Amino acid sequence: MTGKFRIRRAAPALAIAIVFGASAALADMKSARKSFLRGDHAAAVTEFKRLAEAGNAAAQVRLGEVYYTGRGAAEDTVLALKWFTKGAGQGDVGSQAISG
Repeated sequence: MTGKFRIRRAAPALAIAIVFGASAALADMKSARKSFLRGDHAAAVTEFKRLAEAGNAAAQVRLGEVYYTGRGAAEDTVLALKWFTKGAGQGDVGSQAISG
């Protein structure tokens, strides 16, 4: 098998994996938001942190908000800035304004 043939055969599987991975991350984000809104901040923060560490920009911003406001975790402006900066690096405009 040549390299091109392997790539052509693997490309559809890779595309499907990316789509389903993105769908799972979106579902996890929705679940975390619902937990936060119903007052289960500990569960929400745990999920936001897992997603943020995996590179999810929306979760990075949410985690920055959690640390900035102190709703769901101890107020920590250093950690808030860290997560806002990571979100800004991925193009989140609100985070870009905050992190300068």
